[in-house]
Amino acid sequence: LMGYRSWKGRGWCRMERMAHVLSQGSKCMLLATSAERVVHLGPYAWLLDPVGGAAFTAEGDKELLREALEASIDRKLGRLLRTGRLDVYRHLKARRALLLQGLPAAGGPNL
Repeated sequence: LMGYRSWKGRGWCRMERMAHVLSQGSKCMLLATSAERVVHLGPYAWLLDPVGGAAFTAEGDKELLREALEASIDRKLGRLLRTGRLDVYRHLKARRALLLQGLPAAGGPNL
């Protein structure tokens, strides 16, 4: 059994959350802590836990996730620009380096 703290400490789990945040659908995430208790995770909890700052079993996964995360960010930025959501566009653009923190640059060392 895995708790929330353990889940959010794993790189692939953080990437799962980022994929959700960057998707077109709902941004509401629920955390079931027991059969009787479900809590709403704040809309910006993901900002505090960059994918690259988590634990990975295989270091090579970081390079794969950087490519996927960059592509997801670029798609989201494009959608925001096309729909005129410039405030959210600027916010995401300003946070790009933070979101990629701890992941290796293409052909280079970790940021």
